[in-house]
Amino acid sequence: MGGGKMMLNDSDRAVTRFIAFGFAALWLAMAPSHLSAGMHHPAMWLPIVALPVACLALLRVNASTFSTSPSVLRSVYCLAIVLGILGTGLHLYSTVSKLSGAVPWAVLIRLMHYPPVYAPVAILALGVLGLLTMRETAFADLAWPHTAVTSTSEASNEV
Repeated sequence: MGGGKMMLNDSDRAVTRFIAFGFAALWLAMAPSHLSAGMHHPAMWLPIVALPVACLALLRVNASTFSTSPSVLRSVYCLAIVLGILGTGLHLYSTVSKLSGAVPWAVLIRLMHYPPVYAPVAILALGVLGLLTMRETAFADLAWPHTAVTSTSEASNEV
């Protein structure tokens, strides 16, 4: 499934850079709050470590003039999706468990002080964007072989 090599075209490189810088921006916004929270849960280390590694891997693939395996990109994007799902669940659990018994107007005020649910959702969204981009670009036959489209000249030769 996609054992071949690929070269990124300009639009692939732009999307890869966008996702890499998105990971970096999320890390810059999230790292201080995770570190200042005292790292009371071991899962708080996951985005601290995973986002810079994912960012550097994407930038390395983006800067490469050599062919690369699509499994590198697919792995980074799937890691982001898993991290986003896990983070969303943990943030929701932390927020909901502290809101029991609160009056409705106090809920809005308390939500400003609890872990933001949108941050891990943003990580999830960047991973999904990466996978969708892999499916829709010129190297779709390498990343998703079951969706490969034959050219019209190949189709006319088969008839």
